Amino acid sequence: MKNILKNAENAERLLKLTSDTMIILDKDGVCVDIAVNGESLWFLKEEMLLGRNLLQLMPNTTYQEFYPEFQKVRWVRNFEITRKKTTYFFKCILHPYDDMVLCQYRDITERSQQKLELKRSNDELNEIQKAALIGRWRYQSYPQLFSYQGHTGVMCRVEEQSISLENYLQCILCEDLENFKNWLNRNLRGDTDETVDYRIHHNNQIFYIRLKTFSYKLHKNGNISLEGYIQNITDIQQKRNDITLLTHAINNSTEDIFAAREDGTLVFANRRFKEHQNIGNTEDITRIKLSDFTSSSNDGQTWQNMMPVIQKDTDDNTFI
Repeated sequence: MKNILKNAENAERLLKLTSDTMIILDKDGVCVDIAVNGESLWFLKEEMLLGRNLLQLMPNTTYQEFYPEFQKVRWVRNFEITRKKTTYFFKCILHPYDDMVLCQYRDITERSQQKLELKRSNDELNEIQKAALIGRWRYQSYPQLFSYQGHTGVMCRVEEQSISLENYLQCILCEDLENFKNWLNRNLRGDTDETVDYRIHHNNQIFYIRLKTFSYKLHKNGNISLEGYIQNITDIQQKRNDITLLTHAINNSTEDIFAAREDGTLVFANRRFKEHQNIGNTEDITRIKLSDFTSSSNDGQTWQNMMPVIQKDTDDNTFI
């Protein structure tokens, strides 16, 4: 076996390949020696730093963090330096070296910027989840346990909560229970394409919930893990119910009700209007104009004459 790593002749070459930039400072902070390895930053040059007091070159905020630790020696910390309006991040490892201090410098700018960008993205996502009343959930087939956290406003909190499947099923309304169980069984078989909407009873209120699975994992021991998002869609569903109720009322009105564009093209017609004009329920009314009807009271010219009055946005009622 070759004794490569312990051979003194290879020490310098190995140091260049594996080492961070090394800087030796005296007790006052003056750079006594420097070996730059793998760094291309414009200010990290031997001719710029050798013989200079590096403590005096630091921005005040970095100095306030660095100097107390410099006096202690033997520590590892991350710092940032702003030069020419650009912020650089670095890790500094200090070791006592005779009566001096060996500084091991490592550039972590790219990694720190990625962490900051990731934090920013996570913060944005968190705000979106709050606005959309969304959280995350996990399910383990053994021991049949739901875990969830987020901002749904129903059971969910920022801290993860857990509930057994048996107890959770008791919260679901009887009318929706079978549908939920069928959905869960399909997901446990790996069919995770569909969402499921159901109602739960919580704190003496009825809430509409939507679940979607985005991760399925079968473990070696046979346990199945599901993970997905959970959303409180109560407001959405209630508005949908209001629209459905309004549509039902309009459809069953004893009067003809319709809506048309300026050129007389129909965009809506209730049941009574369709009956009087012999329009089938499956017929596309957006292909019909008022001028297509034989009744003189509904001809296109009459509609055109009405438009100037309608567009004035007055309270006058016009009858034809």
